[in-house]
Amino acid sequence: MKRKNILLAVTLVIAGLVISSVVSIPAKLSTDSEFENKKAIVQEMDGAIQCASLVGEKIELFRKPVFNNPVSTLMGDPAFTGPGDQIHPAIVRTESGILGAVYLDGNLDNASWEVSTDDGQTWTHLLTDNVSYDYPSIKLWDGERVFATAVPGCVPYYGYGGMTLLAEIPDMNDPSVFNSYGWGWNVTTPEYPYGFNNMTDVDLACDDSQNFVEYGVLSCIMSKNYGVENYTNIPFMQLADPDEWPTVWGWWSTWHTNCSHTDVDIDPVRQGSYQWIYALYDWYDTDAGDWKLLAWRLDFIARISSGIIPIDGEGNLKYPAVAAYDDNIVILAETDENGNKDIICYYSDSGIFNLETSFVAEEVDDEMYPDVRHVQDQKFECTFVKGGKLYKSMTENGGETWSTPVEVDDNVVEEYKTSDLSEHAMRALYEVDNGNDIDIYFSEIGEGPMLPELNVTIKSGFGLGTSATIENTGDADATNVECTMTVTGGILGMINKTKTANETSLIMGADLKISSGLLLGFGPIEVTVSAECDEGPSGFETKEGTQIIIFTLVN
Repeated sequence: MKRKNILLAVTLVIAGLVISSVVSIPAKLSTDSEFENKKAIVQEMDGAIQCASLVGEKIELFRKPVFNNPVSTLMGDPAFTGPGDQIHPAIVRTESGILGAVYLDGNLDNASWEVSTDDGQTWTHLLTDNVSYDYPSIKLWDGERVFATAVPGCVPYYGYGGMTLLAEIPDMNDPSVFNSYGWGWNVTTPEYPYGFNNMTDVDLACDDSQNFVEYGVLSCIMSKNYGVENYTNIPFMQLADPDEWPTVWGWWSTWHTNCSHTDVDIDPVRQGSYQWIYALYDWYDTDAGDWKLLAWRLDFIARISSGIIPIDGEGNLKYPAVAAYDDNIVILAETDENGNKDIICYYSDSGIFNLETSFVAEEVDDEMYPDVRHVQDQKFECTFVKGGKLYKSMTENGGETWSTPVEVDDNVVEEYKTSDLSEHAMRALYEVDNGNDIDIYFSEIGEGPMLPELNVTIKSGFGLGTSATIENTGDADATNVECTMTVTGGILGMINKTKTANETSLIMGADLKISSGLLLGFGPIEVTVSAECDEGPSGFETKEGTQIIIFTLVN
């Protein structure tokens, strides 16, 4: 079943952002808060979308562990268990295979952090935050740098749910080192007329294409109450100021009250001078009396919004999930247009304005709570819950068709945020009802993107100069391979030669050769060869040897 060109009525377009002068008046975040705001700019955008800057504070968000959780082995056992329920898991996987997890420990009413250095075979408890929050989201910024956020508790410490939170682990090889920040959007003064409170949902998307402080985007749903303003559950996005950390910019719409859930992604590939953020919300349209989706597109580079776009359906649309890559966008949602609950897909290979539809699943049983990640090129993978079981499905054509769903596990809890996928949909955490309580289980979902692998071999032996071979032993072709060989050493360091070689395309199983040419000198030498390609993988090898006038011996 497929329908073309779903309703995409652009309700507003913002042509740009005009920066005015900075107000430099301190303001307390709340009467009970320790954190202080230093400056703010508030601007009204076309009467519906407003934006403002706000300076955050570095805070001690996370505490020392309150208990030492034993290392958990999998082998069919839960990854995270204990007294009470362990719920709402979030998972991240670095390029080296280190896993990080955050979840709500119902027994402690706190969030717990776990880490696995063996790709999920075992987990070690890292720390526990002893101020309650929920619905954590954790994402990879680059190879090993990770950010996380969560819905704050509706308590004075968190500005009654009006504070946005961000935690950073600069390097998951040492996850004990972290930074935490808070921004108090709950301020209600004439200089800072925000009045945000009661956050109900939040999601985080990260991207390393911009300034180092630009973590990505935080999308959430909050209410706003200040003076005559009373807006319940409106969409809100937060981005870092590229020039002054920890200043951030917040964007919100007062035209779209009654939102419930959000999901966000950043397309990592630029489209000309743009790089698009896609934030999705489910929204109750009181005039129509049904649930629609809202797609909010904003340029990550120039901070220009192209508006909030309603996506309508024949039934109610809820629980959106979004993933984007190179102008391919896949939006999943729960729909009841057939009388029961199915997973519908809105997809396009040319951005948000040309959506078509397909179904991931439309069986008699209810399919609910989708999650989706980009894998590679036009390949996306998703999970959803049906009949108390977690299923996975894949598309290799950008959402046009989906594979027959495959069961991952059973006794899965049917609730929002019951599961989460890591980067490239390689791993998943999910809630399982074990009878007495709820625990969190771990599963390998997919193999991730197919990538080249550059294997460098320096030739050993005795000859005129030295050489090396760079072979692509991976499962994909390598593009724009750049190889460098350096030979250094000899008496008084007089041997110092560098050679380069490149190949536009190095197909699977093919190799590239590089040679130093004739060397002249005497004494010990070191030969180093490195190779890189556009896909990311690199190769490296170094060997020692001896130079005897014109003859080179490599060990």
